[in-house]
Amino acid sequence: MGTEFKTRFSWEIDNFSDIKKSIRSGPYLSGSGCQWFLELYPKGYCVSDHVSLRLSAYNPKSLRLGWKRRVNFLYVFLNQSGEELYRSNVESCRDLFFCAEVTGRIFSRTSPLNKLQEEGFLKENKLTIKFNIEVTQVVHQGKSTENDIFEFYGVQILASQGLSMAKVCGNHPCFEDFNPKTKEMRAVYFTIFFCLIETLRKSPQSLSVTELRNAQNQFTELTKAGFKLDFLKSKLKEASSACQVQNLPEEWVKNVKVTVSDLQAKLGKVRKEKIRRAAASSVLSFGFMRIIIKKFFLSCFSV
Repeated sequence: MGTEFKTRFSWEIDNFSDIKKSIRSGPYLSGSGCQWFLELYPKGYCVSDHVSLRLSAYNPKSLRLGWKRRVNFLYVFLNQSGEELYRSNVESCRDLFFCAEVTGRIFSRTSPLNKLQEEGFLKENKLTIKFNIEVTQVVHQGKSTENDIFEFYGVQILASQGLSMAKVCGNHPCFEDFNPKTKEMRAVYFTIFFCLIETLRKSPQSLSVTELRNAQNQFTELTKAGFKLDFLKSKLKEASSACQVQNLPEEWVKNVKVTVSDLQAKLGKVRKEKIRRAAASSVLSFGFMRIIIKKFFLSCFSV
């Protein structure tokens, strides 16, 4: 384990407004045995109104098992004349954790995109990013890091969960309209979001009524807060249907399992039409099933 001090770098990007997809810088060596690179998203990452930036370890597979780095990262956007366009927030870039499971960290909301697109604001269409990397912890080799804890959108999660959570956020820009007033409120809502994701990853048949009810409440609260969760609607609906079947009252289940042949043997030919209707009723909604079965059995034993 060791400590590295600040290393300064610069990345110049020409024809910024012509860039449609993300672009990467070359590798930068910080002296900690780990190289770094930047990736710029001119159209935003999980947002569409800000430029996004990612800091990542370069060729992490070349590092040893159990490697770790903790980094303070500061960056500034400048135009051709050296005028400052945007400066990163110190707190959001402090003590960033990197390991085999967490090889990159994204900063979704940097400079507002409309500012950079204003005529004359970005002189000669050239953007320069100056940044400092301060490596505060270096572990070259050690135990697996999958159970290490790190902060992701203000929430403490396992390193092993980092990649899957990042993919969810990357593939579904679901919190573009979410703009909390405080950092604490942001952490609360993202905790709810990650809990909902973890719940809906389970097998629908394994969910309890309580888990399903919590998931439905979480979905509602997040939607009200500005999360766009259309991609979870089908999963929630599937879980709801499976949970309803799984948790039917025991007497309902017993009645549904009564076969047509069993009823025929008991009631004879006179009851065939009623039996046929009862069998057909099993495909109806569960709200009507109880009433139909109850009426059917009352009529059968009233003879």
